[in-house]
Amino acid sequence: MTIKHLLYTMLVLTAVVLAFIFFPRETPITYPHGILVEEYPTRFKLEHEEIRLIDDYVIKSLAGVKIKARVLGKEGYSFDRESDIAPFDLALGWGPMSDEAILSKLEITQGRRWYHWKKLDPSIDNRTVIKNSSNMHMIPSSEEIEDILDQIIVGNLIEIEGYLVEVKATDNWKWKSSMSWEDTGGGACELVYIEKLKILR
Repeated sequence: MTIKHLLYTMLVLTAVVLAFIFFPRETPITYPHGILVEEYPTRFKLEHEEIRLIDDYVIKSLAGVKIKARVLGKEGYSFDRESDIAPFDLALGWGPMSDEAILSKLEITQGRRWYHWKKLDPSIDNRTVIKNSSNMHMIPSSEEIEDILDQIIVGNLIEIEGYLVEVKATDNWKWKSSMSWEDTGGGACELVYIEKLKILR
């Protein structure tokens, strides 16, 4: 082996080692078959409208929410405009979509602020997936909440308290939460301002 090839090999190996150190692969948590989250997410009316400011963004609360769910997917964002306020998306599931027996028959991916699923078993009912899961854009209310979001891995059971919100900017840019857990397509994701976040397991 020439010195040139040796240096190249060492460079590649160094890059691989650094990738594992700084970008470790997180092993998803799996469970025995059975529903882990019985509760459906709750949405409730607010007595009065609440307005918050994050930098140049105005955040208006549309409804209160309490969500207990299993994490089906997690995707971080840094370069789109939305990442100014929502650095993470979480795909969440409850009811049948918290059951390993169902999830083992699905392929779940995220990207570009979308959540995608593919059936590996044709017996899975589409409505089961649509009604019991959703992709949610997460706005942390503090650095502490953002740190907890960063720690979450696929398979965690989590509990969220906060608000569904609409965000506006001075240049007329707008981002508004879906107000239904069961819609699909563009605009179907929830935009969640998180005030409390727990990793249950």
